[in-house]
Amino acid sequence: MLKRSLLAGLLTYFFTFLLLLAVFGQGGYLHNRALEAEIQRLSYNQNLLQIQIQALERQEAQMDKEDALRDAAFKYGYQSEGEVVYYFPLEERESPDILEDRPIEGRREYFEGVGRSVLALWALLPAFLAGMLAYVIGRRRFRG
Repeated sequence: MLKRSLLAGLLTYFFTFLLLLAVFGQGGYLHNRALEAEIQRLSYNQNLLQIQIQALERQEAQMDKEDALRDAAFKYGYQSEGEVVYYFPLEERESPDILEDRPIEGRREYFEGVGRSVLALWALLPAFLAGMLAYVIGRRRFRG
């Protein structure tokens, strides 16, 4: 009777631990789903950066033309001969159209999986309950 309850507890512990490991563990279902989402986010950011690189390369190719150089000089405040330049205080001036280096999207934490020792502790509760249930059922059979 005691052997059966111990066997039931051990088998329950083993299968519960494997189930918890497959769902919550590192390399488990939830961990893999989180990694897929992270890969999609990074792929999107990489595609966005590629588009920005292509736009900058086109802009660089057009900078050789004289009109583009004149426009850039005007944009950054250079003056031609005979022009009158007016200076405005910084708070009244609109922000320039300069691309800033900033992260596209901050790094988010993703589910990295639960450690094996924690899962082993989680599996103790169902194993204990199964062992106790097997013990109580076995004891009632022999009494009744």
